[in-house]
Amino acid sequence: MSNEPLEAAASSAFEESALALSSGTVEAEMRVLTLLSPWRSMENNLNLSPKDESLPRPTSTSDFLDHDENLYQPGDVHCIGLLIRDAPVLHAEDEEEELLPSEPPSVSYVELDAEQEAGFIDLGMDEAGCTDLPEAMLWSEEEAYQQQVLQFGTSACGPTAVLNVLRGLGLQHEFDRQHVIDAIPVSLRAESAPVPEYLFSRSCAGTTAEQLLDGIYRLTSGRVRGRFFPFFPRRRVHLAHWLAHWIQRGAVPLALLNLQRAVAPGWHIPDAWHHQMVHGVSARGIHLTNPLELVPPALLMEQLSSPSLLLVRREDVLKRWSPDVDLTPLATAHDPRWPQLNVLGQVVNVLRESFSPKQCGYKPFTSSHVRIPAAYHAGMTLYALKGTEVLREVLRAPELPLVDEKSGSVNCVRS
Repeated sequence: MSNEPLEAAASSAFEESALALSSGTVEAEMRVLTLLSPWRSMENNLNLSPKDESLPRPTSTSDFLDHDENLYQPGDVHCIGLLIRDAPVLHAEDEEEELLPSEPPSVSYVELDAEQEAGFIDLGMDEAGCTDLPEAMLWSEEEAYQQQVLQFGTSACGPTAVLNVLRGLGLQHEFDRQHVIDAIPVSLRAESAPVPEYLFSRSCAGTTAEQLLDGIYRLTSGRVRGRFFPFFPRRRVHLAHWLAHWIQRGAVPLALLNLQRAVAPGWHIPDAWHHQMVHGVSARGIHLTNPLELVPPALLMEQLSSPSLLLVRREDVLKRWSPDVDLTPLATAHDPRWPQLNVLGQVVNVLRESFSPKQCGYKPFTSSHVRIPAAYHAGMTLYALKGTEVLREVLRAPELPLVDEKSGSVNCVRS
């Protein structure tokens, strides 16, 4: 069946939304959400460009996630719109995980502390089943529209997030972009290197949560401190309630997400992990910056509960290979995860799939990505000002309890 009627209707919606975006108001942003929401799931299969090519095309979520280009330019109105992410799609390895147990699992604590009594520990109901989401906002949506810093460089989502954290703590007039760039160096991709060096650079491109913690401490001479809470292995916690509690206390959360998880079928798999400051929690979901997004707690939890792995597109491997490239460093890397993941074998398999003679009537399976170790650890960092009660609470708080995959019980792990 022809897609022409759908394309015409979708293009009309995009054209009207582009006109709305050009006015640059928050009300226009809300209008865009209404216009585009019916078409988001079909975007990959339709030609959705506005008829008037002079108008900015509203950008899909996936366009914000590829860090190959400098995607965010201050003043680009069409890059600042609030996006609503879809609900999560579980990966094959998660299919047997019971997200909504029929009855609460048993709970074993070292001791019941104030946080657990406050109801942050999930005793059986997943975020997707939690209907009484709290509300706690560092910024309103309009304030976030005006206050947030958009990404200003390749692989620079970490320094960008630090600038947003400083603004969230009220220090925007004391530290500018150059201060942050000087304090937090960013590792870049070795774009012109052969396959092994390119993959090694991909595994650590950008910044880790630990590097941001150290950088913001040095930048502010200790005035801003934080603590990283790992979310992998999976933690059993009401994420929205946990975030709302700390925001209400005065902390600023910063998420490190694996955006390659929970991607809907047919959607573009993002090319990187991403740092995003949380500027609020509301009944509609969790509010993020760079870009402004409204994310279901269950989706955010999937991207927080990720092992330290990165998917690299097959085409990025193929265009950096030539017959004289030595691939053996992939098998002799100091990090034992490289041979454990058999990265060398994965690369060889991609090359074999691409260069083997094609047989008539036979379409071989082709790998879309190569899986490599990543330097990043998924989780949430809570930042606060030195000398405040909330910082003392953050530093004293217990680690979030682990989900016991065998019994479904919660084990409280203390640092």
